[in-house]
Amino acid sequence: MWTQGIEIMLKRIIPWVVSLGLLVYIAWTTDPARAWDAFQRADFLRFLVVLAVGIAVGYLYDSLSLTLLFRRFNAPVGFREILWLKGASYLLNIVNYNAAMGGIAVYLRRVRRVDLLEGGSSLLLLNVIDILGVCILITLGLLFAGETVATVLTSEVTRALGWILLGAATLVVGALLYWNAGWNFLVFGRLRNLRIFHAFREARVVDYLWLIGLRLGLLLVYVTFTWQIAACFNLQIPFGAMLTLQPIVMLVGTIPVSVAGLGTTQMAMRVFYGGFASYLALGPLMPLIGELGAGLGSAAAGASHVVALAAGEGAALAAQNYLNTTPLVDTMSTAGIFGIILVRLVIGYICIGRVAKLMV
Repeated sequence: MWTQGIEIMLKRIIPWVVSLGLLVYIAWTTDPARAWDAFQRADFLRFLVVLAVGIAVGYLYDSLSLTLLFRRFNAPVGFREILWLKGASYLLNIVNYNAAMGGIAVYLRRVRRVDLLEGGSSLLLLNVIDILGVCILITLGLLFAGETVATVLTSEVTRALGWILLGAATLVVGALLYWNAGWNFLVFGRLRNLRIFHAFREARVVDYLWLIGLRLGLLLVYVTFTWQIAACFNLQIPFGAMLTLQPIVMLVGTIPVSVAGLGTTQMAMRVFYGGFASYLALGPLMPLIGELGAGLGSAAAGASHVVALAAGEGAALAAQNYLNTTPLVDTMSTAGIFGIILVRLVIGYICIGRVAKLMV
């Protein structure tokens, strides 16, 4: 019992430690002055509008998805009811994604008399569908990516993604054969009747198709939202590139080692979006350009080539450091993620009281 308690505590603490550690690393390895300057250059009015509209559309769309899901596999829930429930789950989602899903399952049991494991089964199925949707977008991106994306994705990243997608495709085929074709795969047939797999057992191929289509729409909402947030911070990312890269960022964010993807998502954005940033502040570069010109002029006048080269290389290195776009990407990702968290906390605070009353 004592060992189990320690294990549960570590599972709760580790994501916070990882997120905090990554945030400290990001702050340590960025230029705070440049980050602050980039923050001041952002289009705040547009940022607030995009934040409000994007979160509202995502909230309504996600609530509709849950309504249709529960109606199909569990109980005749109402859309307004799920709006309150989904909003309240945002508070738990800040702590842990699984805690939010567990809270929804507990609500279904208390209010709708849905078996706890069967309610959790529907949410588990939806989680699988979401990951499958992300994999579909990544696959399409890798197949039809242009040269711009190809320069961002190294051969190692592309190869790793290929293996992940191959594994996902294998699992999908195996799941269809297991749940719909009745293949037992030796000894696994006995798992089919467990209540936690209720939704998988009930789902037909047509259910997978409409659920995938529904959740792909939600993923496109999130991709478009991130694309617009990036534009507010002067990251001019082509939508085709964002459609390829953001699902990879989302896949990284689903790895359960951080709190709501905090830290891991920002690190992924550093890798993928730095090449699309334009810092815009050319003014402070003029002295550096002047030094570079002076170095070249000295060389033309017959001065020591070593001195001229040193002056030129020094100016070029300073310019390269100045044009490093990491602070801009860090500013965009941090503002976007914390903005989402704050708005969702407000929604959760508004909804939690109503949900608590329904559960009494």
